Amino acid sequence: MAIRDSFCAHLRGRGYAESTIRQHEQRLIFFSERAARGGGSLTDLGYEELLALLHRLRPPDKQLGRGFIRIWLRYRNPSRRLKTTPWQPLIDEFLDFRANHKGICQTTLAKQSRTVRKFLVWQFGPQPCDWSRVTVRDIWRYCDESSRNYAANVANDRLSTLRSFLRFVHLRGACAVVLANAVSYRASYGFERRSPPILSEEQRRQLLESFDRDNREGNRDYAMALCMVDLGLRTGEVVLLRLSDLHWTDDSITVPGIKAHAERTLPLEPNLRGALQTYVDQFRPACASDRVFVRHPRFTGTPLDRAAVAHAMRCAYRRCGFPKSWSGAHRLRHTFASRLYSSGAPVKEIADLLGHRSLNSTHRYTQVDFEGLRQVAQPWPR
Repeated sequence: MAIRDSFCAHLRGRGYAESTIRQHEQRLIFFSERAARGGGSLTDLGYEELLALLHRLRPPDKQLGRGFIRIWLRYRNPSRRLKTTPWQPLIDEFLDFRANHKGICQTTLAKQSRTVRKFLVWQFGPQPCDWSRVTVRDIWRYCDESSRNYAANVANDRLSTLRSFLRFVHLRGACAVVLANAVSYRASYGFERRSPPILSEEQRRQLLESFDRDNREGNRDYAMALCMVDLGLRTGEVVLLRLSDLHWTDDSITVPGIKAHAERTLPLEPNLRGALQTYVDQFRPACASDRVFVRHPRFTGTPLDRAAVAHAMRCAYRRCGFPKSWSGAHRLRHTFASRLYSSGAPVKEIADLLGHRSLNSTHRYTQVDFEGLRQVAQPWPR
């Protein structure tokens, strides 16, 4: 108990949110019990022995467990210094500038930090920054090499981050503005992202029937799948749903806003309402979290993340015998939009349901059934 209180106090001192602290506290309990079953104590185990505790966990749980292990080791050895590089302070200053003067959220800052770090490793390695040796040709070459084998929108985001970083370095007087101007505004060598194949009506029915609705985990996954394939929610919106967002009296649901998207209120159709109410009333465990979808077999009561939702859908695809290349859950959102479009719904209404601000975004979701059109076109008069 003393270790748990001390560990939670350590996390609070490092600025962790209370919800995150509760999750790590439950992981501490879980790993402590696993260590005790092996006849040891969590405080006595080294790094390799801690990794052994991840045996037989599912991939999403292993990823969460590795994160906890890193935090636990820093707590046990606070004097342990992380390996740093001479240019790390420059990254920290850049991120601080983006957060305080541009209002960039922490998730985006983490992505931008990785992008800038990759460039500095490529350009300088472990040596201090010597901007006098960086040429325009170096920037061109890095832009070309770093954007290959990525979707065009991913490559463009990375190029935009690199351009912002070089402009920041120029403002500090360390490099010429010509380096920032050398970063192209559009990656012409990245492949264009294609919409994922949507589910046919038979595949949609097969997917929903693949969940075992007699157990807690299967009932939860079935409700999540309905949220995406019958309501068009994003994976991030599913994991952020709270109990207070479910309005049973007027059969509506408030979808939380993510990134720049505002929250929106959508109607609850009877099938989805029934699935959500069954899960919340009969299968959802009592816990401190107010998120609708939480973990059951391990770390019980902690909120799900996007990786766990994608893993649940991927397992359902495998049970149905769908193509092995199918992964993730975004194709369910595409299926929802395409079904509405095929039934004659206007694109503007589909955009409102999906939470799109631009109709151009919605057009990528409304795939046409060309096989059906081919049948209709056969008797076309000439």
